[in-house]
Amino acid sequence: MGKKIVCLLLAVCLLFLCGCSGGSPTLDIDDGFASSLISRVEEVIVYETNPLTGEKTLTPEKVNLRPVAVSVNNAVESVQTSLTNADIIYETEVEGGTTRLLAVFKDISIAGQVGPVRSARIPFNDLACGHDALFLHCGVDPRYCAAHFKNIGSDHMDINTGLAAKYGFREPNGFAYEHTMYTNADKIIKGMEELEKRTTTEKNTWISFLPEPEEGTPVVAATTAQDVRVVFNGGYADSFKYNADVGVYQRIRNGSFHTDYKTGARVSVKNIFVLKTTIRNYPDGVHREVLLNSGSGYYISDGKYEEIKWAKGDYNAPLTFTKADGSAFSANAGNSWICIINSSGRVDFTAAPPPATSSTAAE
Repeated sequence: MGKKIVCLLLAVCLLFLCGCSGGSPTLDIDDGFASSLISRVEEVIVYETNPLTGEKTLTPEKVNLRPVAVSVNNAVESVQTSLTNADIIYETEVEGGTTRLLAVFKDISIAGQVGPVRSARIPFNDLACGHDALFLHCGVDPRYCAAHFKNIGSDHMDINTGLAAKYGFREPNGFAYEHTMYTNADKIIKGMEELEKRTTTEKNTWISFLPEPEEGTPVVAATTAQDVRVVFNGGYADSFKYNADVGVYQRIRNGSFHTDYKTGARVSVKNIFVLKTTIRNYPDGVHREVLLNSGSGYYISDGKYEEIKWAKGDYNAPLTFTKADGSAFSANAGNSWICIINSSGRVDFTAAPPPATSSTAAE
């Protein structure tokens, strides 16, 4: 399709040049006009849809790239990097009363520095498998996750040890040693090549997305959600504030906007999913088991929310969604933050304040 557009524009350009005759001055190709126009025409790129966001951001040669999913520390949020570049962020409980993140990138080349990278847990591996993504982590829970890797033959990359260790690096950031492991796009790409990891995928679908705003109408959910607070285990909570000017939710940490450690960009998402399930301790009484079977939840976007149902099942199956009544579901095009919480967890929605009237505005 892109080649046809270029050929057509070149043909028009040549006809224009040839058609300048008679009393009108002719354009000499040496005057730079034609070569400049041709140069601009050659820059035309037809972008394809990223299946993880529904946005047309992929050049044709990147459509079949295999995603990469990175386990990211959430205990030291002030030094997190590249969450702003991820297509999907998953968040769920780990031991110690906190949560951990899984950052999923369709095109890992745009990731920049990613981290701090933390150890593997079963739900993050299985969420990565649902996208046919390479799962990258630093260490592993030896009691449960290591056995799971062996049972399913997981394709993963542990940058803490062995041949993959050179694809991560420690960077002092003011926190303890276990919070200082990072990686970056160049190292991941090189690691995939040198360790002969598969770099393409045939799984190029996920959930259904509506067309991007300029092509269609965004989702209009049922109820207003200006501020969203998602409460995990032990009172640990995520907060998001809707910015109507740019149409995204911005993450709040400790009363301030959450920003990238390196770039200072605010961590923002178009879509928030909250999925309720059973989360319980394993027999060791420490590690947390997160069931990824099915359940209910919420979809939040454009300052509104609605109830949904979700399902996954097998470790390599993707998440699927329906509306609460079982009918087909579509999300707005954009990146997503997916909170997986215990059924006893809580979600608080705050409605937007009413618009100011002439009398209140004057006060």
